[in-house]
Amino acid sequence: MARPRYKIARLRAHLVQVHRLLTLVFPKPRGFWSNQKVSTPKLVAAYLTMLHFKHPHFSTWWVLLKEFYPHWCSFTQAYLRLHKALETLEGVACRTGVYALLVCDSAPLPVCRLKRKKRCKVREASLGYSTQGWVYGFKVHAWVTLEGEIVQYRLETASLHDTPAAEQLNVRWAEYGGPRVLGDKGYVGTTYITPSKQNAKSPDPRNRPEYGRQRKRVETVFSQLVSKHIRVGQVKSLRSLRLKVTLAILAHNLDFWRVNP
Repeated sequence: MARPRYKIARLRAHLVQVHRLLTLVFPKPRGFWSNQKVSTPKLVAAYLTMLHFKHPHFSTWWVLLKEFYPHWCSFTQAYLRLHKALETLEGVACRTGVYALLVCDSAPLPVCRLKRKKRCKVREASLGYSTQGWVYGFKVHAWVTLEGEIVQYRLETASLHDTPAAEQLNVRWAEYGGPRVLGDKGYVGTTYITPSKQNAKSPDPRNRPEYGRQRKRVETVFSQLVSKHIRVGQVKSLRSLRLKVTLAILAHNLDFWRVNP
């Protein structure tokens, strides 16, 4: 397989642009350590640049960056520092605001194939059923605006039904201005606005015909997250999966922050 060639001018321009955006949302560093050759926002910007150019693996991507920036730290240090910054990344991946209407849905995140589940190293993974069939792993539940920005998300096991996950997302409902939240038939019985089932005795009076088209927006968002490699590569721990999903969501939301900083 031929090695992909990246234009250094495009790579550096995107890296600088992403780094400037991240410095606005990242908390101010409390100090400086001489062994850290690269700041945390610049490390995250390097990873998000990898997702932008659709490179599949961070290890080979870091080798490529070391050719352009030989003074940067090693891959081991970069990998460990990204894991240590997970809680900070989860805090800045989404931003709160006041919204009138949001869409909620879930997407499966398999960690291995079904025939390999006995050898899976992620102990928290479980077997669950989704719209794509049986999945061994997790599910990501998210609130999405009609424009496509992810404002909140949770990572739960695949065996957990959508209803209790929706209740966990509702804990922060007041922080988003008390919006109306649209959901599919899996959220029937919750406070979400859902389409009525065929055998329903009392349809939801809040449902409108245009909501069916607006609910499809979240499916497009999940397809864009899949293109950012949330299902690519091996995952050996829940923390690694959390880091991969968080960075993919941060890369997705950066497109909206460029327009509305």
